[in-house]
Amino acid sequence: RNREPMKSGTNSALLYFLCFCLLGCYVGLTLPLLTTSSGQKLGKSAGNAIWLDKKRTSPYELYQYLLKTEDDRVERLLVMFTFMPLDEIADLVKASKNQPGKPILHFRLAESVVRLVYGDKGLTEALEATAALFNPSEDLSELSGDQLEKRFKDAPRVEVSSSLLGNITFVALFVKAGLSKSRSECRRLISGGGAYLNNERVESGNMLINAEHVVAKSVTLLRKGKSKYCVVHWTN
Repeated sequence: RNREPMKSGTNSALLYFLCFCLLGCYVGLTLPLLTTSSGQKLGKSAGNAIWLDKKRTSPYELYQYLLKTEDDRVERLLVMFTFMPLDEIADLVKASKNQPGKPILHFRLAESVVRLVYGDKGLTEALEATAALFNPSEDLSELSGDQLEKRFKDAPRVEVSSSLLGNITFVALFVKAGLSKSRSECRRLISGGGAYLNNERVESGNMLINAEHVVAKSVTLLRKGKSKYCVVHWTN
């Protein structure tokens, strides 16, 4: 009663003791700590956890996360997180070196892990969402609300009162959507040509967002760089 949960070290010691008592021997299995290339650990306490739960990390988000794996880590993750034979991974690494600039290893890692976690259906969802989001030439005004909802269902979203239409600048909306930490950061992004509104590059952060920027009656799509999106839902 009122006891704290046992720590991992206590759990391990108890497991070893029970195995020794029951079997006369014990075997321990450990895995290397998963870290970024800079040595920072991955996990809940570090604020960069990836969840094996669709409600917390969607198939699309997991797929994109793995695609962005640092080059010097991708081979190691293929070994750790997939059931690919080591000789097949070695062949893939060799093929990747012969085709510099093509993320062969990254695609295999993302596809293998997403299929393992979410199945073929989850992988299909991730691939369809990726194809939809990475088609910047598409005219969003030609899509219906249902089509937009389906295409961008896995993208981050934020609800904003429609009363702000005509009274909120692009910079303010971009920050509100969480795509920039500050207005100055957003302005620097605009200067570098990396801010988009409904797939069109933004030239001025002072531009007022109005009804002309709303597609399918209630949606505005914001994009940072090539791959970071946010869907703005205008509410009454």
